[in-house]
Amino acid sequence: MDSAGFETRAAVLSNGRLEYIEIERLNRIGLVGNVYKAQVVRVLQGLNAAFLNIGESREAFLPLTDLHEDSLYGEEEDDEAAPEKKEPERDKRRAPSRRLRLRPRDQVLIQVIKDSIGTKAPKVTANHISLPGYYLVLLPQKPRRGISRRINNQAERDRLLAAVSEVIPAECGFIIRTSAEGCGERHIKAEADSLWKTWQEITGRGQSMSAPVRLYSELELPLRMLRDRYTKEIEQVMVDSPLLLKSCRQYLGRLGMDGRRVSLHQGRKPLFIEHKVDEEIHKMVARKVPLEGGGYLVIDETEALCAIDVNSGRTGGDDYRSMVLRTNLKAAEEIAWQLRLRNVGGLIVVDFIDMDRHQDRRRVYQSFEKALEPDKARIKVLQISRLGLVEMTRQRTRTTLRDYLAEDCPVCGGQGQVSSAETVAAQLRRDLAPELKNQPGIPLLRRFTRRRIEVKISRSLDDYFKSNLQLVFPERNYRQMLNLVVDPALPFNGYRIEGR
Repeated sequence: MDSAGFETRAAVLSNGRLEYIEIERLNRIGLVGNVYKAQVVRVLQGLNAAFLNIGESREAFLPLTDLHEDSLYGEEEDDEAAPEKKEPERDKRRAPSRRLRLRPRDQVLIQVIKDSIGTKAPKVTANHISLPGYYLVLLPQKPRRGISRRINNQAERDRLLAAVSEVIPAECGFIIRTSAEGCGERHIKAEADSLWKTWQEITGRGQSMSAPVRLYSELELPLRMLRDRYTKEIEQVMVDSPLLLKSCRQYLGRLGMDGRRVSLHQGRKPLFIEHKVDEEIHKMVARKVPLEGGGYLVIDETEALCAIDVNSGRTGGDDYRSMVLRTNLKAAEEIAWQLRLRNVGGLIVVDFIDMDRHQDRRRVYQSFEKALEPDKARIKVLQISRLGLVEMTRQRTRTTLRDYLAEDCPVCGGQGQVSSAETVAAQLRRDLAPELKNQPGIPLLRRFTRRRIEVKISRSLDDYFKSNLQLVFPERNYRQMLNLVVDPALPFNGYRIEGR
C-alpha cells in the first residue's frame, strides 16, 4: 500500500504478479457501505423507485421492492440460510422484501450498496443493511444466521455459531466469514460485540438527528483491504508511510494477529515501482491486450456493457483447430484477470474465436470458470454459445479502474476516432460557403480583393492543406480570399473561422 497525499493505492501480489488493485482519492471517496438517514425527495411509481437526499452531491436511488442483495464484502460463498433451516436457492436469491411505502419528505435509514457510475445515481438499500468485520458480517435487520460453506468441519462450524450467538441478539442475524476458521472465541466475540454496539450507535443517532445525515462511514482503503483481503496465506504487508504502518498494525492487533507482518518499505525506489506494479497499472487502460502466442484481446467498456473480442492475430503454425483452442484458453485466463484488475462490472459479452467442436467449447468454458474463482465479486456466467459468445454479469459496486486512471478524449469524446482531415476540410468549405458565394452588385474583381477571411487551423490540418489546398478549393479566387493561420491551441483537425 502506498499513499501520495490525496491518493492511496493498495495492491495484492501473488508470485510477483498483480492480482488486485484498488485506488482511492480524497476527492472521489466511494460511498459503498456508508449508512445514512435519508429524506425522500420524490417517488416515481413508473420506475417503482424513490430518489432520496442523503446529503451527498447526488441523490440516491432506492427500489421500492428492495430486493435482497448478496453481501457487499465478498461473501458470495456463504450459506445464506439459517443453520437449522436451509431455504431453496431460488427463494433466498429472488424472494422480494415487502414493498416499501414511502412518500416525499419521509425519512428512512439506508445503506449505499453501489456507487454512482456514469449518469446513474448511487443505489441504496433500506431492508438489507449489513456491517462488516474481519470475522463476521452483522445483519441487524434480519434474524438469518449463516456460516461460510468453505468451513467444512462441522465441529468448528458449531463452535463459531455458538460463540457469536452468545453476543448477537436473537432478532439480528450474521454471517461468519471464512477468515473466522480457527480463531479464538475471545476475538470473534469481541468483534461481534463491537459490531453490535456500532449498530446501536447508528440507530441511536438516527433517532436523534434529522435527515439527511451520515450515520456510519466505511473504513478507509488500507484498513478495508486488510479486512477483506488479508488471509493467513498473506506473507507480508508492505506500506510506504509510518502512519499507515501504525494504523495497520493496530488494526491487526485488535483482531489478535501479529502486526509485525506489516513492514515499512525503505527502498530507494518507490514501493509500486520497485515491485513493477506501476507498469501493470499503466496497461490497465489499454484497449488492446496481447496474449502469449500472438493472439490479443480488444476490450471496449461502456457505461452498461463491456465487450471483449478474442483475436488469433496469426493463423500460421500447426493445425488451425489446435491454434484456436490454445488461443481461447489463454484468453480465458487473461480475461478473468483483466476483469478483476479493471473492476469491470455489469453485463459482459466475450466473443471467443469460433470453435466447431463441442468438447473444445466445453474445455474453454471450464477453464474460464476456474480462472474466475479467485474473484470475490458475485459472478454469473452463461454457457458458451455455438457462435463462441459468453454472456456474464459481474457485481459492480465501485467505479472501474479506467474511470480513475483515464478520462474520455476531449477530441473524440471517448470513441477512439476523430474525423479525417478530408472530412474536416469538406466541412470547412461548407461553413465558408456564405462568405465565398457571389454577392450581386459587386464587380467580380472587387468582390475577391476587398476582403480576406481569416481561418485558424490546427497543425494537423495545416499539414493536410499544404498538399491539398487546391483540391479542396480549386477556385483560384477562393484561395486568394483565404488566410489560413496555424493555432497550436486547436485540437487535432480543428479549425475556427474568425469573426463568427
